[in-house]
Amino acid sequence: MPDSWKKAAVNIGLATAVGLGGVACIPKDENPPIPITVTGIVYHDYNGDGAKEENEPVINGVELKFFSDVGKKQYVTKSNQDGSYSIALKKGKYTLDIGGTVVGYNNQHFTYLNISKEEFKYASLPVEVVNNMNLDVKLMQGWLTLPFDRNTKFLGDNPLGIMDYVDMDGREGFTMTWKSTKYEDDTYDNHNGIDFYMEENTPILAAAPGIVVKPSKPYKPEMKYTLLVSHENVYLYPPYKTAITEYCHLNEVKVKPGDKVKRGDVIGLSGGILRGKKLEGKHLHFGFLISISLDPPYNEPNTHYTDPYRNIETYSPATNQWTVDNNPQYP
Repeated sequence: MPDSWKKAAVNIGLATAVGLGGVACIPKDENPPIPITVTGIVYHDYNGDGAKEENEPVINGVELKFFSDVGKKQYVTKSNQDGSYSIALKKGKYTLDIGGTVVGYNNQHFTYLNISKEEFKYASLPVEVVNNMNLDVKLMQGWLTLPFDRNTKFLGDNPLGIMDYVDMDGREGFTMTWKSTKYEDDTYDNHNGIDFYMEENTPILAAAPGIVVKPSKPYKPEMKYTLLVSHENVYLYPPYKTAITEYCHLNEVKVKPGDKVKRGDVIGLSGGILRGKKLEGKHLHFGFLISISLDPPYNEPNTHYTDPYRNIETYSPATNQWTVDNNPQYP
């Protein structure tokens, strides 16, 4: 048989084998994974509402790490100059991590990823990739926002009406604020919150998503209503179990125990302190405390008061709780 005939016979044989199921002889992935494109922008979510606003800047150069739940593989990309990013992933579940390397205002790290008014995550975010999708990465320097609206009118010369900070000195007869380790006149002995002076009946907002613990009259009627909101799943202070925001001297409470509140929900109206029948010192007392118990009463030794503006333990430049270090959430 001529060589040309032999080659023809071989070619015909291969074609027949393939046509009659020869694929079984040549292993092949009939359903190769189709890359799925995930795109979005990375920005600083000042007010934690989960929506990009004009005054909220994009952040470039952010390293986004997607860790696959299967095979523990890592896929990495970076945000561009305009804050955009794009990455091809396989279908499946991932954990998004920004690595704690992104630094913003006053050298404070972005360590929180916001999902919505209802939810935020510390350090990482679970992501399920099914189809091509948009995933905006909403970074926050802290998880607390201010407990009032951007248009609030304050009393006094301070831009936020702040008259008294947290007394960080545990000794009787001595005071100290985050501004200095020396005596300061911007607080008073054993003051455990921040006083924002404002007009009576100013709407007071939830500073973070959480659950209402108790609206009640305090031990002194002249102090008006006190409201506590528990922010569970904030495990930043071992062995503490929960973080709590405290809103005092309210004229009216708009929520009840057990209610779930979103960041920015109106939870009450501001008041002040009653002196006889006269309301003096119109202000909101805003406190931040952490507790070893999820159940009341939240009192010593179960609680530890701190200042959301500054870290009470180290006097470091930032607490990593406030959204923008020592500034309103709206620039």
